[in-house]
Amino acid sequence: RYHKITYSLNKLTFNWQTKAIAVSDDVGYSIKENIQPKVNVGTILNGVNTEYFQRITKSEAYKALEKEGFDFPTNRLVVGTVAVFRFQKRLEEWMEVFYDAKQQNPNLLGIIVGDGPFKERLVEKRKALGLEKDIIMPGLQTNTKAWFSIMDIFMMTSE
Repeated sequence: RYHKITYSLNKLTFNWQTKAIAVSDDVGYSIKENIQPKVNVGTILNGVNTEYFQRITKSEAYKALEKEGFDFPTNRLVVGTVAVFRFQKRLEEWMEVFYDAKQQNPNLLGIIVGDGPFKERLVEKRKALGLEKDIIMPGLQTNTKAWFSIMDIFMMTSE
C-alpha cells in the first residue's frame, strides 16, 4: 500500500535498526513477509486496555462529563468514536454514515472525541451536513472512560 519510493527506502534501511516493533500480529507478519528483515520483529499490541475500560453506567458517565463542563441531552441514542483526526480514520465518511442514519432515526446524537490535523476539515464537514447540534466534538480528552460509557453504538471507519 506504500508508494514505491517509500517501500524501497524502507526495505533498504530496515536492517539498520537492531529490532523492529509491530503494533499487531498482522503488521508483524506483513513486515516479515514483505521486507524479510534480518532483525528481530517483536509485537506490542496497540489496543484498548479492557481491564481498565470497564463500562460505567450511563448516569455515572453523564455525571462525570457534567463535572468536566459538558452538558448535552441524555435522552438520545449516542453513536460515537474516539480517534486522532487524520486521513486514515475516515472521519468525514463517519459523518456521512451518521448523517444517513440520522435520516432514519432523528434521535441520534453523534460524538467524535479527539483532535488532530483534520480538525478544521471535520468542523467544515459537520457544518456542510447541518449537524452542528447533532455531532459533538469535545476535542482531545485524556480520560475517555465516560465518553466510551455513554456510547450506545461505537462506530469506527478507519482504514
